[in-house]
Amino acid sequence: MNNNQLKAGILKRHNNFQTAVISNNRSQVVNIYNSEIEEAVKPLLKIKNNSISVGVNGLTEKECQFIKRKFDASISRISTPKWVLDAFEIESMGLAVYADSFMVAAGREYENKTWTAGDWNPKYSRSGSIQDVILRCSNALVEDMDGRSKNSALRTILPQAAGTKSPEEYLEWVDRYSETDLETSLKVLSALTKASKSGDDIAQRVISVLGADIGQCAAAVISTLNLRLEKTVLPVHFGGEVFNRVKGIINPAKKRINHVLTPEVRTKYKYVEPTAPASSLAELASIHA
Repeated sequence: MNNNQLKAGILKRHNNFQTAVISNNRSQVVNIYNSEIEEAVKPLLKIKNNSISVGVNGLTEKECQFIKRKFDASISRISTPKWVLDAFEIESMGLAVYADSFMVAAGREYENKTWTAGDWNPKYSRSGSIQDVILRCSNALVEDMDGRSKNSALRTILPQAAGTKSPEEYLEWVDRYSETDLETSLKVLSALTKASKSGDDIAQRVISVLGADIGQCAAAVISTLNLRLEKTVLPVHFGGEVFNRVKGIINPAKKRINHVLTPEVRTKYKYVEPTAPASSLAELASIHA
């Protein structure tokens, strides 16, 4: 690779982008919400280099061609399991579970076959992204508001976390801003933990079901790759803001994973701070440049 080459990565999920630029071993990561490719590439305009290597995931062919023309860039399409496993430092066989702006479980078996589960729009699949947690909390809130459940601490804690004055205003925030207001969304996730620790059984149920659903995605990867049959140690790495903010979520996930494993398999669970997805794409693209 040319020493003057700029490394960049662009990840797209739905209409949201994450762009990373790596120069002189320093990474700048920017999140762009509800936007177009023209906005996603703006961080690349700030650095002048002789050549650009861009790793992409989730982009359309038209978007890739736009980047190539605008920057005379070398484009590398990086598969989802490749960047996820790289971000979680899974070098050979193992499983990584990322729950953040989106949720995906990715695994690799001995012969290098990979598989993923999750990674769907939360409108279609309750798989454990930040937005999914927000929607589950909202579901619990409206059930409390109309009497389907008993008085829950979520009725006061969620509006406070979102900086709103009432449950009704909180629901308006969810409709309008929750997908783009990451800072407040993370406060809502922490509020769910606060309610759970206070003994609120509704919050505890939300966390239990959420963890089990995440674990089910991981279990699907394990079963598809037949990792449950290996007589070995299976590394399972968790990471992302959902695990960081929602305390107690890992235990039901582990329980669901352990359920599909044979007694011969020993799991080695670990929480890690994964590399930002776009940064992993940038590093992997530079290898192929």
